[in-house]
Amino acid sequence: MIGRLLRMCVMGCLTCCFLILGCEIDPDMLQNNTPYLVYEEPPPTPAVAALPSNLLFIAHCDYYQDPVARLYFKPLPEMGAASYTIQSSIDGNVWSDFMVNGLIFTITDQSAIGIDPRLTENCYSRIRINGGEYDGQTSNTMWAKYAPQGGYLHHSTLDTSLHLTGVMSPSAGHGIEVGIEIRTFVSATDFSLNPILPDAIGSWTWYRVNPLDFDDKTLIVGANTHTYTTTNADIGKLIMVEASGDGSSFYGLVRIKTLEIVQ
Repeated sequence: MIGRLLRMCVMGCLTCCFLILGCEIDPDMLQNNTPYLVYEEPPPTPAVAALPSNLLFIAHCDYYQDPVARLYFKPLPEMGAASYTIQSSIDGNVWSDFMVNGLIFTITDQSAIGIDPRLTENCYSRIRINGGEYDGQTSNTMWAKYAPQGGYLHHSTLDTSLHLTGVMSPSAGHGIEVGIEIRTFVSATDFSLNPILPDAIGSWTWYRVNPLDFDDKTLIVGANTHTYTTTNADIGKLIMVEASGDGSSFYGLVRIKTLEIVQ
């Protein structure tokens, strides 16, 4: 389940924190916040080579007491890197390092698999790799949507089972059905108090994605609901859906990517 689970402070102290504090993507807006890394289990990833071009995946942008985004990345040992530096850009051309209290924030924890930065506006994100074979190179780029209010992602599902179309995944012709549960924040300790927003998703957009280069993606024309049936055109690709909020009850977005390459 993708949710607000355990976070561990970058400075080393273990804390159970359901409010994501800290992490401004915009360095000019940072005001003495303590960043938090993500240590929960990430979504499974395809069995392909770990490269800078498929390093970063922004899974969701939503509002949970603050506008936040979930940035997943491969652990440092998989890239043979000493550290990562998160970078952001408003226009995708001019990039700034993620700063904390005037200092460049560097991820050095070998077991970290993500970070939840607090957003101040829409922006692009990428990762600079420090050390190892890819020293100085940057990752693929992903867009993060600023959600100033509204709900948060509580739960998501990805179903590719045989019953959908009669074709077994990952063969072309298999079906994909996505489920997303958006809730309004009321309590950080009792999720049952957080009301479900049943009509929170306003649009569904599907893409074919190169498993070795997440920047290389193609819009699937005509796919605009929570279900999709793969075709021969998808062979060799991953499939990703981007569910955008209705702009009323939910202002964020959720991205879900398949685990297997279509064959």
